[in-house]
Amino acid sequence: MGSPRRRRLKPKSPLASTPDTLPIPKLPTTLEEAILGGRCILFVGSGLSRESEGPGWRRLLEDIAHRFSPAQVPRVEKYFSRNEPWGAADLVCGSAPRPELDTFVRDRLDHLQPATSHRAIARTNWAAIFTTNYDRLLEDAYHAETLRAQAPVPVYQFSKDYNIHESSKVHIFKLHGTWIMHRTGLPSACPGQLV
Repeated sequence: MGSPRRRRLKPKSPLASTPDTLPIPKLPTTLEEAILGGRCILFVGSGLSRESEGPGWRRLLEDIAHRFSPAQVPRVEKYFSRNEPWGAADLVCGSAPRPELDTFVRDRLDHLQPATSHRAIARTNWAAIFTTNYDRLLEDAYHAETLRAQAPVPVYQFSKDYNIHESSKVHIFKLHGTWIMHRTGLPSACPGQLV
């Protein structure tokens, strides 16, 4: 007797697994209905960027420290060992010249390409997306995805009311800003510093 054959099921939603991803567990019915109805708010952290080989926050801060203040690397490690990443961000970003820091971060993140998970997010209706990610992988996925469900509206500063019930658009709230902010005329931000 041979091994059992796996049946391929037609995915129900854009979030269902594809041949190049691992299968995802069955979602609770109420959550699946909320996602399919565009009523869910998605929160995205650095794990999503890892699929695109992006650095996590700690790795990026360590790289900045190695480049601009190698003597501070042990202090950065100490901040992280005490679970005080904000202290590490202040230390590292405060010791780097702003234009060079912006260029360094841009060079680390600009080459990243959206992965399968980013494209699946772009094909799904969301009430809103909140992200701590400093890269632009979500925005890039929305712009590249021909089957995108909504038009992306990145939000870098939180100074007005946002209508998250307009289903043709999705606001992507960039909680830590983004490396591209200096091009838009908005203040630059170091990873981890709130804008």
